[in-house]
Parts: sequence; structure tokens; C-alpha cells
Amino acid sequence: MDYKTTLVIFVCINYICTIFMGMNYKSMRTQYKGLNYIFADYIFKSLGLSLSAMYVFLNIPALVFIGNIFMFIGSIYMLFGIGMFVRVRVQRYPYVALTVFFSTLYAYFTFVYPSTRTRLLIFTVLSIPVLLNGLRVIFVLADEKHKEYAKNAGGVIGALLLINIFRIYNGFHHFQPMNYDILIGIETLAILSSAIMLLMLTFTLSQMIHKKLMNQMFEVQKQSQDLLESSRRNESIDPLSKTMNRKKIEELLIVLMDQYKVYNDTFTLMLIDIDHFKRFNTAFGNQTGDQVLIEVASTLQENLRKNDVVGRWGDEEFIVLMHATPQAFAVSVGEMLIEKVRERHIVSDHIPERITISVGCSEIKPGLSLKQLLVNVDEALQIAKSQGRNQIRVFDEQSV
Repeated sequence: MDYKTTLVIFVCINYICTIFMGMNYKSMRTQYKGLNYIFADYIFKSLGLSLSAMYVFLNIPALVFIGNIFMFIGSIYMLFGIGMFVRVRVQRYPYVALTVFFSTLYAYFTFVYPSTRTRLLIFTVLSIPVLLNGLRVIFVLADEKHKEYAKNAGGVIGALLLINIFRIYNGFHHFQPMNYDILIGIETLAILSSAIMLLMLTFTLSQMIHKKLMNQMFEVQKQSQDLLESSRRNESIDPLSKTMNRKKIEELLIVLMDQYKVYNDTFTLMLIDIDHFKRFNTAFGNQTGDQVLIEVASTLQENLRKNDVVGRWGDEEFIVLMHATPQAFAVSVGEMLIEKVRERHIVSDHIPERITISVGCSEIKPGLSLKQLLVNVDEALQIAKSQGRNQIRVFDEQSV
């Protein structure tokens, strides 16, 4: 295959890649920074290769000069685009200076001292720092997540770097002014290799874009799931005390009752009332009353077992569900809770007395309905309050 045919094939491949990247750019240009620069690279390369191919057939020096300027600028745009995509800032000014230097040298060896081989060497040598910085941006400066997105594109850039190094070696080894018609076959092979790398780069850049898109979709999905789960939790939580609300407690009571009927798993309830709570609101305001509720709820949660469930049952009432717990043990826990609440300094010094709680306790029994169990535990609480508060009482049918 001669050089002219190889160049035409390269031009056709580049236009195919440009169309493919244009489709990616059209669908995602507003989502990711840098895609406009990457697409601009393909446009500049397509125009540059077209002009260079026209020079082969028309032999007009200005065509090859403008064409290679376009291709060189395109490779810099690719670097800028990848840098923006992986969120790494690439300084512009050094590449402006590099472009001016390249243009000056290329103009000299195009119009003053025409030399095909020298122009090839100039283009290849000055492309090396662009490729090297592309590898540095991807593998050194990018964070781990973006490095994962772009690592395949970085591999292709590394392969292009090796091809350019080989072209430099070959150019200096056989250095002499040449025309396109007598270029050695190894240069044709290098151009074909570059065309293959261009195809691979297009594929890996598209892969890079879609990897990031898929990752963002997974993140959005996870955030939605977390938000849904948080919403579900909030539906079960009393906003003031941060304990379970009555609706959720009633659902758990039904579950415990079903387990008791099937597996005979006993459970005990404690109903807790804050003594003289309404006078806190009357004497010190609702804010103080809210703080009392928060402090009592916190004390209960801190001193119960992990498997015990505490919820807000009424305005100043809390209920504790103690699974697989006999009444005798629940009483000892209730006495401990009474002591912990009494010892805790709540709200401020202007409250004239310590906060206390009264507790009613009742265990599930054979033949007892859930409704009756709740009546029993409330009856036990009323006994505790009527006998002086700040104590725990259990339901006893003989005392009712």
C-alpha cells in the first residue's frame, strides 16, 4: 500500500471517528465539561488531514502548512478536554507558546527550506510534550475515580507516544530531505498504526464518557434509595423525642403478638408517664416542656437494651416494648430507669424539683388480647400515679 492510499484511508477513518464523537457530544455536551474541546480536536484533525491529503495531490505548500497547524492545535484541544473531564486544570499559556514555536518552524521548512522529513520530525517531536502531559493528567493528577474513567484512553495515548518515539528514531536514523513520493514503507506503517490508535482512542473516549455517566446514574439511584429509606425512617420517628411514634409502635405490637401466638415468645410492656408534666408547660413555657420530653426520651434510650424499643405513646407518655422479657426482669429495669431520670439534671436550675417518672408494667398472658394488655399496663400506671408517683407498679387483677 503506497503512502497516498494510506493517507486517504487515514482521512476517511478520522471522519468516521469525528461523526461518532459528534454523536456523543450532541447527547452529552451539557453534562460534562471538556467534551467541546475533545470534539473540537476531531474537527481540527479532520480539516487538517483533508488539507494535507489535498497537498499530496495538488502540491500547494500552504495546504500542508495550514493542515498540520490544525492537527497540532487539535491535539492540544484534546489535552484540554481530557483535563477538564477529569477535573484537572491544564495551563493554557505554555501551549500557546508551543503552538507559535511549532508554526514558525513548520512555516520555515514548508516555504523557505521545504523538507518533508523535517516537517514530520517537527510535528512528531513537538507532539511528545502534549502526549506526556496527557498521561500525567490522567495517571498522576486525576483523582482515583476519574483515573478509573480515563485509564483506557490513557493507555491509547501511551501507545501513540510510543509510535511517535519510533517515528522520531526512524526520522533521525534516515534523516534526509524527502518528497512524499519516495517516503520509505516504515512511515506508511506508522501512519496506519496511528489510524488504528485513533479508532481505539475514539472508542476509549466514548467508554470514558459512558463510564462516568453510568457511575453518576448509580450514585443518583443510591441517593434516591437513601432518601426513600430516610423518608421511611422519618415516618416511624416522633420528630421531637426521636423515639418511635405511636403508629410504628402499634405495628410492632401486632408483630410481637403474632410471635407470641405462634412461638409463645413472651414480652412485657412498660408505660411511662412524666410526673406533673403539664405544669412545666404552664410555669416555664412549651419550650421547657419540650426539653423535658427530649431529656427523658434520651435517658430511656441510653439505658435500655439494644433489643428494647421505646416510643412516644401520648403527650408525656412513653411505652417500652421488651421482647422475650419476663415481668420480674422488666420491673428491675423500670426501677433503674426511674433512678436514672431522677438523677439526670434536666433543662436548667430554675426548675424547682428534679424530673420524675411513674411506670406501669404488664406481661402478656395466655388468652390475653393486645387491647386488654394495653388496658392492663395503663391500669398499672394509674396505680403508680395514685400511690405517690416516682415508682413502678405491675398489673395485678386482685388489686383492680
